[in-house]
Formats: sequence, structure tokens, C-alpha cells
Amino acid sequence: VVATVEVSRAGVLQVEALDIAFDSGGMLNRDSVASQIEGAAIFGLNLTLNEELTVKDGRIVEGNFDQYPMLRIGDIATTINIHYEGLTGHERFSKVGESPVGPIGPAIGNAIFAAIGKRVRTTPFRKQDLSWS
Repeated sequence: VVATVEVSRAGVLQVEALDIAFDSGGMLNRDSVASQIEGAAIFGLNLTLNEELTVKDGRIVEGNFDQYPMLRIGDIATTINIHYEGLTGHERFSKVGESPVGPIGPAIGNAIFAAIGKRVRTTPFRKQDLSWS
């Protein structure tokens, strides 16, 4: 995964694009694979930018979605490109659903570093100081 981000001088992060290469071996339905990878990318994006549970007095503070930040349509990367050029065409068929989630966070972290020179190693990224040094 390669992420393209924009970070404002004040530290507001916007993920502009995600480019994802994934080898599932063979494919029966290209559109189904694309929707699985896009869904995983959005899940990984929310995981990286927002997800965090707070524990207070031994209990989870966030009791419902009104207290738990979730991505809105406007927060999702404007472009999600899936690259099939590297498919091996192998006879095996591999799982598609959860595998693409993992590289989303590191790709965004690398893009942030390329943009502003700061390493971000703790999620959620929305809580990190991304203002320009």
C-alpha cells in the first residue's frame, strides 16, 4: 500500500489516495475482490485515524457510537486504486477480506513522514501532533 496524504500547517491530516497491490492468486470475480479490498482499506483507514477505546475505573468509557469516532464519507480517501498487475494467476485462491487491513496504517505513517518529516508510531493518528515543525 502506498498512501498519499496532505497535512496542513496546523496539522490537519487528509488521506488523498491509497494505492493497493494485492496478489490473491486466482480470481473468480474481479468486482468482488475489488469491493473486499476497498472495504478493508476503509476499515484500516478508520483503525489508523480514529479507533481507540478508553478505560476508566476498569470500564470502557465509550458506550455507543456517539462517543466513538468513526470515519464519515468526507474522511475517506478520495481515490482507492487497486493494482492487479502483480497477480500471479496461481491456481490457489487466497483470502482477501482482512489481509489488506494491516498495511494501511504503516503506509499512512510513511506518507506523513514524507510530508512533514515526523514519525508517527502511535494510533489513532488524529490524536498526534502533526503540525509542521
